[in-house]
Amino acid sequence: MNINITKCLLIVLISSILGLIYNFVNPKGINLISKPKGVKWASDSLVINSLNQIDTLNNKKKENILIKEKSSFNTKSETTNSSFKPDSLRRNGIKQQIKNSNDEDEGFAEPIGINLEQAYKLYTMGFVFVDARVEEEYKTGHIKNSLNLPIYDFDKHQKELGGISKSQTIVCYCGGSDCDLSTQLANKLFSLGYKNNYIFIGGWEQWKTAGYPVE
Repeated sequence: MNINITKCLLIVLISSILGLIYNFVNPKGINLISKPKGVKWASDSLVINSLNQIDTLNNKKKENILIKEKSSFNTKSETTNSSFKPDSLRRNGIKQQIKNSNDEDEGFAEPIGINLEQAYKLYTMGFVFVDARVEEEYKTGHIKNSLNLPIYDFDKHQKELGGISKSQTIVCYCGGSDCDLSTQLANKLFSLGYKNNYIFIGGWEQWKTAGYPVE
């Protein structure tokens, strides 16, 4: 029996096209391209709350330090000279105490997306920004003082997390809104116990265009 190859291919092609059209218009159609998990966006009140927590912790820790220093001065112990700390060490001590206090926080239920304005507010308060892009892209330009932690080379750069408490707020970003590396990195950090993660969706391109600090 002779088989017309051309007709068979034509039938298959027409059937495929009709199937794609039906799948597209059908509300219950199958997604042919996998979509990344949607990111929950942060409200302004949540970001403001993060900023207020830093102010509160800073004030409280400074008060505690002053009380302890006053108490130490009044005791006039013989170990005064040996216990003296330069300003740099004292500042590090305050930061460490703030981190330890933060350890009591429960954190977010999942990484949360933020816009450019929210990201800049967090930046001005000294929150940690982490660039999820590859090292080569990071070196061509990045948000000033941000750390580089490429998601595809995570193990090699994981040492960057050494000085960051798991309760500390972290802002992840990558190239721009069409890049999901920051989301992947935020989820990776979340799985490791870093529960206060923001995802700056606009990323490097939006930050650079806005004229904010870069290096």
